[in-house]
Amino acid sequence: RVSTIAGTGSSGFEDGTGTSARFNIGDDSSLDVSPDGSKLFVADHDNHRIRQIDLETKKVSTLCGNGQGETVDGVGTSAGVDSPTGIKVHPSGD
Repeated sequence: RVSTIAGTGSSGFEDGTGTSARFNIGDDSSLDVSPDGSKLFVADHDNHRIRQIDLETKKVSTLCGNGQGETVDGVGTSAGVDSPTGIKVHPSGD
Protein backbone atom coordinates (compact mmCIF):
# COMPACT_ATOMS: atom_id res chain seq x y z
CA ARG A 1 0.00 0.00 0.00
CA VAL A 2 1.29 3.48 -0.86
CA SER A 3 0.08 6.55 1.01
CA THR A 4 1.07 10.19 1.36
CA ILE A 5 2.78 11.03 4.63
CA ALA A 6 3.50 14.70 3.98
CA GLY A 7 3.43 17.15 1.12
CA THR A 8 1.22 17.41 -1.94
CA GLY A 9 3.54 16.69 -4.84
CA SER A 10 3.83 20.41 -5.62
CA SER A 11 7.29 21.82 -4.98
CA GLY A 12 7.88 24.56 -2.44
CA PHE A 13 8.90 25.04 1.17
CA GLU A 14 6.60 24.90 4.16
CA ASP A 15 6.89 23.21 7.55
CA GLY A 16 3.53 21.91 8.66
CA THR A 17 1.47 18.79 9.19
CA GLY A 18 0.59 16.30 6.48
CA THR A 19 -0.40 17.86 3.18
CA SER A 20 0.17 21.41 4.47
CA ALA A 21 3.94 20.74 4.29
CA ARG A 22 5.87 21.28 1.07
CA PHE A 23 9.22 20.00 -0.19
CA ASN A 24 11.48 20.69 -3.14
CA ILE A 25 13.50 17.51 -3.05
CA GLY A 26 14.82 17.29 -6.62
CA ASP A 27 16.44 14.23 -8.16
CA ASP A 28 19.38 14.02 -5.73
CA SER A 29 17.52 13.90 -2.43
CA SER A 30 17.48 10.99 -0.03
CA LEU A 31 15.55 9.66 2.96
CA ASP A 32 16.33 7.63 6.06
CA VAL A 33 14.23 6.34 8.95
CA SER A 34 15.18 6.57 12.63
CA PRO A 35 16.13 3.24 14.24
CA ASP A 36 12.88 3.16 16.22
CA GLY A 37 10.83 3.85 13.07
CA SER A 38 9.22 7.00 14.49
CA LYS A 39 10.83 9.63 12.25
CA LEU A 40 11.71 10.03 8.59
CA PHE A 41 14.61 12.32 7.70
CA VAL A 42 14.69 14.08 4.34
CA ALA A 43 17.62 15.70 2.53
CA ASP A 44 15.48 18.44 0.91
CA HIS A 45 17.98 19.11 -1.90
CA ASP A 46 16.49 22.10 -3.69
CA ASN A 47 15.37 23.81 -0.46
CA HIS A 48 18.89 23.43 1.01
CA ARG A 49 17.53 21.97 4.25
CA ILE A 50 17.43 18.79 6.33
CA ARG A 51 13.85 18.04 7.36
CA GLN A 52 12.23 15.63 9.81
CA ILE A 53 8.80 14.02 9.57
CA ASP A 54 7.23 12.59 12.72
CA LEU A 55 5.57 9.47 11.31
CA GLU A 56 2.88 9.37 14.02
CA THR A 57 1.72 12.99 13.81
CA LYS A 58 2.93 13.67 10.22
CA LYS A 59 4.43 16.95 11.45
CA VAL A 60 7.28 18.23 9.26
CA SER A 61 9.98 20.43 10.79
CA THR A 62 13.30 21.81 9.58
CA LEU A 63 16.30 20.52 11.54
CA CYS A 64 18.96 22.57 9.78
CA GLY A 65 19.55 24.77 6.79
CA ASN A 66 18.65 28.38 6.09
CA GLY A 67 17.51 27.79 2.52
CA GLN A 68 20.25 29.94 0.97
CA GLY A 69 22.35 27.19 -0.65
CA GLU A 70 25.50 28.10 1.22
CA THR A 71 27.79 26.31 3.64
CA VAL A 72 27.74 28.21 6.93
CA ASP A 73 28.52 26.93 10.43
CA GLY A 74 25.61 27.35 12.79
CA VAL A 75 22.92 25.58 14.76
CA GLY A 76 19.56 24.58 13.30
CA THR A 77 18.19 26.99 10.74
CA SER A 78 21.16 29.32 11.31
CA ALA A 79 23.36 26.75 9.57
CA GLY A 80 23.83 26.82 5.82
CA VAL A 81 23.40 23.57 3.90
CA ASP A 82 24.16 23.51 0.17
CA SER A 83 22.00 21.07 -1.82
CA PRO A 84 22.11 18.03 0.51
CA THR A 85 22.13 14.78 -1.44
CA GLY A 86 22.44 12.14 1.26
CA ILE A 87 21.33 11.50 4.77
CA LYS A 88 21.97 8.58 7.10
CA VAL A 89 20.83 8.15 10.68
CA HIS A 90 23.31 6.40 12.96
CA PRO A 91 21.99 3.17 14.52
CA SER A 92 22.04 4.92 17.91
CA GLY A 93 19.60 7.50 16.54
CA ASP A 94 22.15 10.32 16.26
